[in-house]
Amino acid sequence: LLSSLIMCLHSVTFCAIFWMLFIIVADSVNSSKIYHNLNALRNNRFLRITSNSDMAAFKRIAKELKVEPPINAPAFVWNFAWKLHMYLIPILHSFDHCFAVNSSFNLAVLWWKAISANRWGSLLWDNGITFDLLPPIFRRLVQFPLSFLYPNLHHQNIAMRTVFLDDALRSEILNIENNQNSKVRVVILGSGYDSRSLRFLNTIESEFNTSNVDFFEFDLPSVVNVRHLMLERFVQRRKVIKKIVRLPTVLEADLNNLDEFTLKLDQLLDQNNKSIFDTSIKQATTYTKTIFIMEAVVMYLNDEVVMPLCQQCVRSVIKNNPLEDISLCFADRFPGIVNVDNNTSSLTTFEKEREDVAAFLLKSQLQLTRWMPKLGRARHMGVAKYIP
Repeated sequence: LLSSLIMCLHSVTFCAIFWMLFIIVADSVNSSKIYHNLNALRNNRFLRITSNSDMAAFKRIAKELKVEPPINAPAFVWNFAWKLHMYLIPILHSFDHCFAVNSSFNLAVLWWKAISANRWGSLLWDNGITFDLLPPIFRRLVQFPLSFLYPNLHHQNIAMRTVFLDDALRSEILNIENNQNSKVRVVILGSGYDSRSLRFLNTIESEFNTSNVDFFEFDLPSVVNVRHLMLERFVQRRKVIKKIVRLPTVLEADLNNLDEFTLKLDQLLDQNNKSIFDTSIKQATTYTKTIFIMEAVVMYLNDEVVMPLCQQCVRSVIKNNPLEDISLCFADRFPGIVNVDNNTSSLTTFEKEREDVAAFLLKSQLQLTRWMPKLGRARHMGVAKYIP
């Protein structure tokens, strides 16, 4: 016990010294170097809690999700935490053979999710699955119990949408579990380096039969290349602790290129297309439900592409199997919705946004059945189902 306490103390000391040094360095770095890819965002770079009503909204939503809300810190604290992390990403991946450009903050989000996933006893604790996607050496900075040293800023905002989407996806899968022969296909659009598919496929304590669920991920070729390397490393690390691993099928597609995406999606949905993507599939699989997931991807797409993309998802599934159930689970920001340029949190604003999102999705024959607003960029969270 004494030895364990000493090791823990050493780890905490190392972590504290590390962050102190880099805070000093980061503060002296030209901001243009830090914001090397912020042009990918359209306004609202940082989450800002600007009033008591904002904080009240956060607390109300967090209570419903059964997670802690982000702390009510001044704007400059959120700003600085963001800048620091963006600056540290190349350093954290300095010993990483998988490292690539931090496109659309994929790597930053992975680290934020790892902090929450390494907090033992929390809803997002995943027994090291997200942790095993991180690079060697520096990943120790977010392992348990060091994960509790980080204040609830950006990672806790991400945790709120993660908890919501996990619960929404779990509910959609369980909705058809009364049929033992039911197969569910989960299609994640703009998956990045997220661990959701790995967590659902490799959690022993799962509430449903994971063998009846297959995950497919779409993203840009540059992201997919890194994703494959990460998955290879993940498998090797799991083998060391003698864990059986199931992996998602990862596919290349530019979601801004609707023709390219449609071709790839139609190939995926083709029931007679046995093994175009996965050589381990020996025969065609008949799915009774397809669930699409959008998490912080729409905000990076061209506005004019978003609605046709949603419509095409529905159209492709119905063309392949008219009787198949379709759901969309999302935590994102749809274009053309009121208040897209601020973090207003009044109940009136949230209700107006719900109406606008419902109308937007209805044009794709998707009916909004569950809704939860959230501050920040990915402020539209909900579930929509296909209606003939």
